[in-house]
Amino acid sequence: MTAWTHTSLTAEATRMPDARYARYLIKMAGILKLFSIPSNADHIGGNKYLQGQTDCKIYARGIERDFTEHPILEPSFLYGGYPCKELRHKFLLAQESEADYLDESVLPDGIKM
Repeated sequence: MTAWTHTSLTAEATRMPDARYARYLIKMAGILKLFSIPSNADHIGGNKYLQGQTDCKIYARGIERDFTEHPILEPSFLYGGYPCKELRHKFLLAQESEADYLDESVLPDGIKM
């Protein structure tokens, strides 16, 4: 299965009372590929969690892949250098996750870029 939506999961969401049920649903869905577009922290915040729970592959294009693998880049671009502590929080700084290059060869049949 391919997940086409962003992964707005946070560490808090994984500790909620129904987190066990959420993890069960993620595993049962059989997520194999996740496309990260765009790479803002609020869109990629759950990538690391989903990778850990499902071993899914994450794909991103161009500089979006760099932001996914090195999320410190987002607040750095906003601040103009290494971000001050006030800019290093979950809304601007997701956990890093491994990402492969997104190109047409990894897309489901019939989907074009």
